Amino acid sequence: MSSEPKKVGRRKFIYAGLGAAIIVLGGATLYFATKPAETITSVSTSTATTTVPTTITTTVQTTSVVTTTTSATSTTPPPVKIRVRGWLDWTKPGDRQTAWKYIMESYQSKYNNTISYEIMQWNTLDAKLLTDVQAGTAPDVSLVTMLSSAMHGMAESTYDLFEFYDKLPAEQRDFPDYVIGKARVFKNRLVQMPVDNHCVVIYYRRDVFSKLGLDPNIDEHPPDTLEKLIDLWYQIKDKSNGINPITGKELYPFGQPLASQPTQYFTSWIWYYGGDLYENEKGKATYNSQAGVKALEKYIQLRDDKIVPPDHVQATGTDAYNQFGDGRLATVYTNSGHLPFIVERATPNLTDKEIGCFPFPKGAKPYSTPLLGWDVAMPKNISATTKLAAWNFIKHWSIDEQEKFISYGGNLLPLRTSLIDAPFLKFHKFSYFIKKFVDVALKLGRIPTHEHIWDLFDGLDKAIQSAVLHQKAPGDALDQAANIFNAKYY
Repeated sequence: MSSEPKKVGRRKFIYAGLGAAIIVLGGATLYFATKPAETITSVSTSTATTTVPTTITTTVQTTSVVTTTTSATSTTPPPVKIRVRGWLDWTKPGDRQTAWKYIMESYQSKYNNTISYEIMQWNTLDAKLLTDVQAGTAPDVSLVTMLSSAMHGMAESTYDLFEFYDKLPAEQRDFPDYVIGKARVFKNRLVQMPVDNHCVVIYYRRDVFSKLGLDPNIDEHPPDTLEKLIDLWYQIKDKSNGINPITGKELYPFGQPLASQPTQYFTSWIWYYGGDLYENEKGKATYNSQAGVKALEKYIQLRDDKIVPPDHVQATGTDAYNQFGDGRLATVYTNSGHLPFIVERATPNLTDKEIGCFPFPKGAKPYSTPLLGWDVAMPKNISATTKLAAWNFIKHWSIDEQEKFISYGGNLLPLRTSLIDAPFLKFHKFSYFIKKFVDVALKLGRIPTHEHIWDLFDGLDKAIQSAVLHQKAPGDALDQAANIFNAKYY
């Protein structure tokens, strides 16, 4: 592992390279993976002098929010209720759900406040926040993607969190550069705070490798060039004859989701050959360079040679990691946050000991893995009272309870310097992976960020898909998408 990253203070913070169902918690029986079943008859938090009602409302777009509360008697002023918007239904079982549940309930207990929680599809959160701020209907806190700070900063849709962050003691501002670099500050404004970061790695099946006579410990000396990695995939194809030696079903050497924002994963290929997505954070799209064309041609050849499943142009991230867990894929390129889902959903049962991971090889650029994930932001125009309560929630998740959040499996890439080598990580169920993720992020990570990041991604996504399906030549597909983007903004 590299030496401890430089701590980032004040305004340097980020300038360094990176539905129709309503669920009201009350009288519900929930099960969580790390705890025994717990029957909740009244979801509330209590202290010696107060009983606080907990109101958790989940909703989906186009569905009105119904909030139910219980009466409470208290010697303190009425609690503040804040609206929090996210994508995960934490009333269901699972490691990440347990982690989110802990954050929500511990905040309410600590601050004597209540939370009304709204669920939306993950890929609608950023755009919905922009429109809701304009309409005056935004929540008090919203999950936003790590990549979106320039977009929210340009729209001035969120409060500058430096107002609160600057007042924190130094030991609570120990975020390394790769976490709080340029991805979260826009024009000297802290747009959002990190809670759940990911790097992208290649997971592989140790059990399949062993049965095929390949090194199950290849993570100790992974392929250091893309050419060696591609050779490994062809070895898997030749040795397996397309059949998984454990399940007896079809096996493909490699998978990468292409139906849902493939740019997030294809970026590594472009970087390897020396290209980039754009000139700079405000510049023109450049993914149609020679490097971009070469990267796309290389990937298409792998698909045509059945290294990659032909149907992966329709595969989402969920499809890809489910197929890896089920044994259809020997390796998969996806993010660190998907690890709990891979282990939980695998059939037959799969333990983390049967999985390894290693980084995408570094090529012409000094970085090879996109850093992705989730932040929290405070939308504009909320009341002064709610504003403080919202900040306390953000601080609670991002700083005060981040260790517990990691302990429960909510985040597998530690956010703060003090947590990177913290003793508790040695006993974490995913200790091996966390060490790998941190090492990859520190040495090879970069956060793609651009003022028009989602338009840029959308154009490249469509270009990749059309080229992989042989609807257009790779160069033509990339040129058309880049020209449309550049004509729109430049």
